[in-house]
Amino acid sequence: MVKKTEAKYWKLDKNNHVQCLLCPNKCILTDQQRGICRTRINDNNTLFTESYGNICSSNIDPIEKKPLYHFYPYTQIFSVGCNSCNLNCQFCQNYEISQHEVPVLYLSPEKIVDLVVKNNCQAIAFTYTEPLMMAEYLLDCLPLLKEHSIKTVLVSNAYINEQPLLDLLPFIDAWNVDLKSFSKDFYKDLCSAELDIVKNNIRIIANNTHIEISFLVIPTLNDSLLEIEAISSFIASINPNIPLHINRYHPSYKINIPPTPFETLFKFYEIASEKLHYVYIGNIGNTTFNQTKCPKCGKVLLDRNDSTHGNSLIINNQCSNCGAQIYGKF
Repeated sequence: MVKKTEAKYWKLDKNNHVQCLLCPNKCILTDQQRGICRTRINDNNTLFTESYGNICSSNIDPIEKKPLYHFYPYTQIFSVGCNSCNLNCQFCQNYEISQHEVPVLYLSPEKIVDLVVKNNCQAIAFTYTEPLMMAEYLLDCLPLLKEHSIKTVLVSNAYINEQPLLDLLPFIDAWNVDLKSFSKDFYKDLCSAELDIVKNNIRIIANNTHIEISFLVIPTLNDSLLEIEAISSFIASINPNIPLHINRYHPSYKINIPPTPFETLFKFYEIASEKLHYVYIGNIGNTTFNQTKCPKCGKVLLDRNDSTHGNSLIINNQCSNCGAQIYGKF
């Protein structure tokens, strides 16, 4: 049976209906109606969440799989996800657990800490679907994890209202934000969301903690040169050191467009690298495009093609060759 917990971030509107205030959807719910996320429900004029501790997926992953390339590379991270998402991306790569109901297992905050420790991980990622839909659970878990010196990571669409975001920020050590596009129409038509809110939240996150950005390139939908130029300029305007992961798309959910051509990815890498210091290409296997190079002297500092996880040439967050400062935690 799914555990149900009273939610935070809601109010009764003038018609005495529950209005959820967690994310920008601001769903207005009559009795027994669920929000877009499927896991927040009005029960007798009180908002409850069914995402509190109800975990649908867990695993131990290389931290690079999040993807995080500048946050304690070559380490293992304990990963968990809930059965919920507040977007409806037509190309979702994890739609089986984000868009459809699946079995879940309740894990208390104390149990989460215990599992991370027992599996010898120094970090945990709330990932796979949309962890912000577990806001109440996160607010209970994160302080406990901090007490045990466990690093905390969110892999997120960053589609959340400002107050919940500000409440969570002090407890989160790193984010990977999935920036779907730089087109308002794309966000509206393919994700049922608003780009400007995501952009503003990325700025807030970047000004407070470690962040890396992922961009899934979908042929004919967000693969114009203007798109990558706009995304690169936006990230550079915040901090050109923020890593950008340009990822290859594969057909999934409701989109059957063929996979992203390699030529498109290589061209995007070239354009993004003109403005950003750290650009990577993902979902294409081991290549030179997953190496971390010094932005000043070009020295390869981390070679992720080395299965032995050879020594990093980053010492005290500096290039060992020229002394340039390297963004991240190493």
